[in-house]
Amino acid sequence: MPVTKVTGFFCTPLPEQSHTVVPASVPDSEIYGEEAYVMLPQDPIILLSYVNTKLRDRDHTLENFCAVEDVDQAELCSRLAEVGYTYDTNRAQFV
Repeated sequence: MPVTKVTGFFCTPLPEQSHTVVPASVPDSEIYGEEAYVMLPQDPIILLSYVNTKLRDRDHTLENFCAVEDVDQAELCSRLAEVGYTYDTNRAQFV
């Protein structure tokens, strides 16, 4: 049965006949298989938007985001610090 992964305001349907909706908290690898790899945006401002959206909608902490996305937390913080953003633990967002 095809799957639609709900992420924020968008749904990404898989190319099949009928659809099953799964929460955004389900890792892509569980839906698409282990070979699925979603590359993080390279543009720092788009990366900021992507990360903050995932933190708000799915992960709620930077540690969870990094675990789900398989990202080095220090590297991510460094990339966003280059454009003036730091992680605020109280808000669980880069500000």
